[in-house]
Order: sequence, then C-alpha cells, then structure tokens
Amino acid sequence: MRHLHLRSSSPRRVRRPVVVPCLVACAWGASACSPGLVAPDSLPTDVPVVSPAASVRPVVPSVPTSSPGPAPEQPTATAPVSSVSSASSTETAAGVASTSVLSVGGPWTRVATAPGVTTPGLFYVLVPQVWVYLPVAEDLPNGVLWTLRDDTVPIIEGYLRAEATRRRPGANVVLRPQVLGDDRTDTTALVADCVWTGGDAPTRTGWGASLELRDGEWSVVSSGPREDACWFA
Repeated sequence: MRHLHLRSSSPRRVRRPVVVPCLVACAWGASACSPGLVAPDSLPTDVPVVSPAASVRPVVPSVPTSSPGPAPEQPTATAPVSSVSSASSTETAAGVASTSVLSVGGPWTRVATAPGVTTPGLFYVLVPQVWVYLPVAEDLPNGVLWTLRDDTVPIIEGYLRAEATRRRPGANVVLRPQVLGDDRTDTTALVADCVWTGGDAPTRTGWGASLELRDGEWSVVSSGPREDACWFA
C-alpha cells in the first residue's frame, strides 16, 4: 500500500533546459543572436575621451659652460748674451771682428802691440825692430778698410816670408800689408803695403808685391815701390 506522505528516497532527476549555442541558433535564423544596431544619437556623450599617452622625452640637464679665458702666454726664449772681451774681439759697424790669425811656425812672433798703432789688430815681429800690423776690424775714421780673413791668410804669409829674407833689422818699422781684392784670382794676388817708419819725423812708404799660387803655396814673383799703397793708412 503506497503512503502518499512519503517521498521516494531515490534521487530525483532534474530536467535542465537545453541551451543551444548562439552560433547554432544564428545558423537556424534565430533573431536573438543578431545584435541590434545602435543609433549614433543613443551613444553617451559624457564619456571622457582618453587620448593616447604622449611620448615622454628624457630631460637632459644642461651643463653650464664657461667662456674660455685667454690662452696663457708662452715664454719667449731669450738667447743668452755673452760678453766679449775687447782684447779678443771688437764690434764695428761692418759686423763682428775677424778671428783669423797667422799660422804657427812662420818667421814671425806674435806680440801685444806695435809702435804708432792705436786701432785693433794682430801684431807680429818679423825681424828685430820690424813689426807687422794686420787689422781685424774695419775702422773707417782711421782709414782701416781691410781686415785679415781666413782666405787671405795664406797670401799674407807668402808675402811676409819674402819680406823676412829681404829686410834687415830696422828702427821702428811697421809693415801694414793688405790683399787687393779687385786684382785677385784663384792663382794670382796683389799685396799693397804701407810701410810706416818712426822717429823724429815718421814717414810712410808704399810697397807692393805680386804673388802666384805654386804647388799649393803663395809665393812672391815680383815686388817694388807702389805709390798708391798708403791711401788706406
């Protein structure tokens, strides 16, 4: 006998509604799956419009620059000034005094001075009481226009060798020879000599000599009085 107030203890089957996917329903033509078009007027107007974030540039700190100051002055090199003794060299308007000297071993002896000479130069004794004066610096006021140079040393030495054999011991005789540049060649030369003789009445006598270069040595080939030899003395 079934009691109406009792329920069956067996699980009750629940019938669930069948859900058809929208895609299938749309294929069947169901209108529910087609979204309706929304009119533009129905869009909300108070929705804020968010613009895309602007690109942010990195901030580079500026470094203050100072205007360059004046370049430091470079030290100027100063050539050392050397003092030259007046006994060994003399400055003239024509330049530095010559340093040429006669060679060692000739018939002459170098001394400190010669009679009657006040201008700078070289002094030699050729024979007793016969001196030789060779200027080393031009002295226009005193008529010294020629100076001994390296290229004229061999010519003067050739002339003095000849004079050493010709002259005899004198009395305050000073020879003042010079090489005449206008009459010189590679193998010939002329020497003009103004011979000064001291005493109560000093005199000057002109003398000259012609020389030739033979076997590497200058030799006198002729000599004699020369009136114009004392124009420079």
